[in-house]
Amino acid sequence: LNDTDPKVVLEVVRAIHDDKSIPEALPAVAAMASKALPDDEALVRRVLNANVRLPTAESARRLVAFAANEDNGTAMRLEALDCLRTWTKPEVFDRVEGNLRRNGAGKREDIEALSPVLAGLAADPNKDIQSGFAAVVKAHGLKFDKERFLAWLEDDGLPIGTRLQAFDLLMRAK
Repeated sequence: LNDTDPKVVLEVVRAIHDDKSIPEALPAVAAMASKALPDDEALVRRVLNANVRLPTAESARRLVAFAANEDNGTAMRLEALDCLRTWTKPEVFDRVEGNLRRNGAGKREDIEALSPVLAGLAADPNKDIQSGFAAVVKAHGLKFDKERFLAWLEDDGLPIGTRLQAFDLLMRAK
């Protein structure tokens, strides 16, 4: 996993993550989310998914930190947010391979404890990241700054999906 050749690292991660996997080594793959990764979607998706498959508070922290890091590509930051969105209700199909895989559910408290870090994503300059943040808030019923979502609702420059999410969150808060 620490090889200098990114192709070797990818193949090792595939061997650990894919198919029936190597469960004993999966925590090492999940921990890779805390360090700079090569710009390789196949590798990053597996690293993020390893955190989903090991739903601990530390895994949730790594996913939030990854999503908050603007050095990571937008698509993979959104993937990290989507992993958080499904944290307590994991999908039955593997996010990478599409195989049936029943992952354990993470705890809502794991996400709730990270609310202050997640809240920073509401001000992210990337509108798609803002929308991903709103999806996490909605999925877990997190407390939020209603004024920010009201501003989103009124912002004609935001994508309609983000504005509708803001509306939905405001309606839930009555």
